[in-house]
Amino acid sequence: MFGILVFIAITSLIYTFVIRPQYYRFNGGEVYLQTVDTQIFEETYIQMAVIEDAVFLCSKNGLIKKELDNKNVWSKSFYLETPYMVHSGNYIAVADIMKKSVYVFDEKGFLFEVKEDWPIIDINMNGEGFLTTVMEGKSQHFINYYNDQGEVVIGRGTRFIEDGYPIAVDTSDDLNKMVASYLGIGNNRLQTQIAFFNFEEKYDQMDEKIVGGFTYENTLPVDVFWINNRTVISVLDEYIHIFDAEVEPTQLVEIPLEAEIIDLEVTANELIVWFGDAKQYSEGDYANSVGVFDFQGELIIKHRFDETIEGISSNQDNYFIITQSKIIKFNRKNRIWFSSTYSDFYKFYEVNTSTYIAQSDYGYKILKIKER
Repeated sequence: MFGILVFIAITSLIYTFVIRPQYYRFNGGEVYLQTVDTQIFEETYIQMAVIEDAVFLCSKNGLIKKELDNKNVWSKSFYLETPYMVHSGNYIAVADIMKKSVYVFDEKGFLFEVKEDWPIIDINMNGEGFLTTVMEGKSQHFINYYNDQGEVVIGRGTRFIEDGYPIAVDTSDDLNKMVASYLGIGNNRLQTQIAFFNFEEKYDQMDEKIVGGFTYENTLPVDVFWINNRTVISVLDEYIHIFDAEVEPTQLVEIPLEAEIIDLEVTANELIVWFGDAKQYSEGDYANSVGVFDFQGELIIKHRFDETIEGISSNQDNYFIITQSKIIKFNRKNRIWFSSTYSDFYKFYEVNTSTYIAQSDYGYKILKIKER
């Protein structure tokens, strides 16, 4: 009898403190997100990033790193008329678009400032702290590639009339490869060019390191980026292309877009696409849905809701869909949990499995999963 009572007591404790609080994990059920803290943006133009357990807020007047309890860790003051912040890994870069300055940071604070000779139209930062700037001259553009010490290791100039107008550029985390997309307009037609570069640890003139390229007619480039050191995603207004660029670039798949793209996120294994209105010629039913594709271009699952989609977010392992009334966490096809929020959030960040940050136009909230 004593043994039975001990067994019952132990089982009750396990259920109360282990199974019951985590029950949603077994059925993808509802969780309850308790607001721990609410922060209102003090300025009207704020860009925000969450890296590990810290919040970074960028405005015209500087960059601030905050802990989750809202304590300032460090700050850097500057004045940029049109700040644009990008980040990868633990590195952050902030550029003054159409001006000539870029500030580079890591999680510990300010690293260096880059001063360019021409107006900056785009920047990119990779996970190893290498910065790429794209600048616009009178009749040509320039691309500079900086190492993590702020030294130019590659520079390239091209002419609009010959190479097109640069739209996006990205570098791989192994530091050896780059991809860029260009828009060309000539002979009454549009052309998009995707160019691949490979430096092979020997920094030289970029135009001598082109290892492949692709041209697409009557379509506009939107974005291009590395998923890992061999996989590249190119987003056009009519297609998404997936390339294997480990050595000589090869197009693996072309995904026709029958609806407008509102936003796009990636995990380590999936491409998450938020589709808006259908295009006039569309015969598909991707409109107002979220499609999840693998890197072979196969549709894993398509999410459709009876209410408006407000945003999508992702990390390496999971992705989140934000609707008018819910935040839903997924892993591939599987729903991990959902939470009823009825909020104006459009971005959602996972700090750990129980702590999250939800962002709106007006500020952000620190949320924790709690038992009902």
